[in-house]
Amino acid sequence: MTEKSITVKALQRQLEIEAALERVRARSMAMQSSEELSDVLSLLFQQFDLLGITPKTVWLTLWKPEENTFTYRSTGTSGQRIQGQQVLDIDGMEIWRDLYNKWKTDTSDSVEVLFYSKEDLGQLFSLLEETYSTMPAEERLTPEHFPDGGYSVQGHCKFGYIGYTHTREPSEEDKAILTRFATEFGRVYQRFLDIENAEAQAREAQIEAALERVRAASMAMHRSSELGEVAAVLFDQMNQLLGKLWTCGFVLCEKGRKEDEWWLSMDGGFTRGFFLPNVGDYTHATLYEGWENGDDFRTVQLEGDSLQEHYDWLMNIPTAKRIFEDMAASGIQRPEWQKLHAAYFSKGYLCIITEVPCEEEEVFKRFAQVFDLTYTRFLDLK
Repeated sequence: MTEKSITVKALQRQLEIEAALERVRARSMAMQSSEELSDVLSLLFQQFDLLGITPKTVWLTLWKPEENTFTYRSTGTSGQRIQGQQVLDIDGMEIWRDLYNKWKTDTSDSVEVLFYSKEDLGQLFSLLEETYSTMPAEERLTPEHFPDGGYSVQGHCKFGYIGYTHTREPSEEDKAILTRFATEFGRVYQRFLDIENAEAQAREAQIEAALERVRAASMAMHRSSELGEVAAVLFDQMNQLLGKLWTCGFVLCEKGRKEDEWWLSMDGGFTRGFFLPNVGDYTHATLYEGWENGDDFRTVQLEGDSLQEHYDWLMNIPTAKRIFEDMAASGIQRPEWQKLHAAYFSKGYLCIITEVPCEEEEVFKRFAQVFDLTYTRFLDLK
């Protein structure tokens, strides 16, 4: 091959790399919401593939030194938008602690190559179970993808590392390409943070507006009989904010009393107050214990046998059985998975039941504080 043809080939390669970088830049500049970071990671996977690196997965590590943790986000094995994410302890593996110390002291465009033996991979995938368990089976990375051990190639950027996993060591060109993408990703992630901050401010405005509507309804209450109407406003606002509630209500407790007064939200408003024991059932005993101990928040997650046992217990209580039969008649079916959230106030707790995980559980605590104001006003009027 002549010197001229080598030069032309090298130029073509540089143009390919620059074109791949430009695709990532363009996609990041088009981001309108923080959720689109997954699209950028997916595109990054595609560009590495096109450039001949052919990774198993592409991932992003973001350090949180103040919490001694890092957030790990990974694509699936095909690089599609389906991705997993979890928060991990920096000290979870010795190799992670060493990597963090290198990142902290090295501000250059460095590339770190970690090799995980077959034994190390067993520990690694045990720690990353949450990341991959949410993915379809065909997208999950497993130790079987690395019969002779695996390589994790890390490109230093301002916020942590971007990198990829592979069965082979990276070439010098692979490292150079990763360095350029890592530098570019530092800019991408800054845009992500700006968008995330704007979203957080907008979300806070939505939450505060919802809370203010409940406060206004509380202050407009003239008779104690209007408590149910105010509670309906409160739960309507929560539903609009979160849209993931199966049902919700408020529970009134008294020290030493073996039963609590429950008010549940229904399509037609609220059930009249009815009493359920806070003994004899793990869920109700746990939620009552939280109020008695002065907690601000507790959750109980039920599925499978534990959920069936809970409903078997409820259906042996005539009042509860009648209510759940009414719910079924109105088309409200029991969930196959549920999580009860108890947000405590002075006289009891708000009980919010979801049939899917909720990422904004802190909001429940804020509504409980407002409901404390509502219930105090109710007692004054009464």
